[in-house]
Amino acid sequence: MCIAGPESDGGEYPSSMIRKGLTMSFGGLELCEEGVGFGVPVLKEPWETIFPGGLRVRTGPSVAVVEYEMNLVERLSLPTRRSLPAALLNALREPLALLHRRLPVLRKPLTGISNFLRALFGIRTTFERAPSRGTIRVTYRLDEATGKVSVHVETHDISTEGCIELIIMNELGARFFDHYADSTGCELQGDAIETWREVAAARATFHDSRHGVSFTLGSAPEARMFRGRELTEGRLAWAGLAYVLPAETKEFSYDITIGVPG
Repeated sequence: MCIAGPESDGGEYPSSMIRKGLTMSFGGLELCEEGVGFGVPVLKEPWETIFPGGLRVRTGPSVAVVEYEMNLVERLSLPTRRSLPAALLNALREPLALLHRRLPVLRKPLTGISNFLRALFGIRTTFERAPSRGTIRVTYRLDEATGKVSVHVETHDISTEGCIELIIMNELGARFFDHYADSTGCELQGDAIETWREVAAARATFHDSRHGVSFTLGSAPEARMFRGRELTEGRLAWAGLAYVLPAETKEFSYDITIGVPG
């Protein structure tokens, strides 16, 4: 098992413009798919989400310091000569995403409607450059003896005006990490994990059923933790855990425990 660097990208997925954090490989196989990796910051505004579109990396023995530039936003685009205006799509995108996150009972019908409209109108997810909000610094320290990654996030160099949340994403590939378990005894497989569900447990783990590797995160008093997994051919393939913090958070630290077979 090794930890790959932040230069990895998402290949053919629409989200490939989002800069990745620390990713995981096993036996030479990259396990990230569409997932953004560990410790990737996201800024949330009421009707907009800002992702990192650039980064600068400094490395040393078992440490990497990454400065993520927050300058990328998600958009929906249409092929030419289609009657549905793209501006309308983007105005509706965030309210529908909010319903999807907050009302689990609506997730299946909303997903069905989304897939139908995408097929009917040729709608595609894209990412576009936006005015930069500044940089967020994330320091990763790997202890190979214990399989633990310590993550420290610093947001002193960004503008949070208008932001409502800071989200720290920890995602790997959905085809690999298909099993969830936590310290309350909850165990879920595949689609039962759902796309966005708050975690009340002290510890939560995603397992790769095929290779036997796993990653575990603990709860933090200053953050809410959420689990999620989505797998849609050619568009989505992520599974992981996210911390949701107040937008004004200046520093945040947590540990990731990596499990390997044997």
